Amino acid sequence: MYFVVNTKALLQSLKGETHLIETDTSRSHTTIPRTIQWHEINLLDRWKLEGATDPMAPTPIRNTSLSEISQH
Repeated sequence: MYFVVNTKALLQSLKGETHLIETDTSRSHTTIPRTIQWHEINLLDRWKLEGATDPMAPTPIRNTSLSEISQH
């Protein structure tokens, strides 16, 4: 898939909305601009990516060879 977005295009969304530019290059090179209202979007509180693993807690590193700390 190859597409180019004109970097000189200036789209300014109003407060509470976002512009979505939908392109289906498998059928044509036509783009469909849409305006999405933020109150229409329902997102999950927690996201889980398919195949992602949970993060592991880091193990603390202890410096056992440290014998003294001096502050001047």
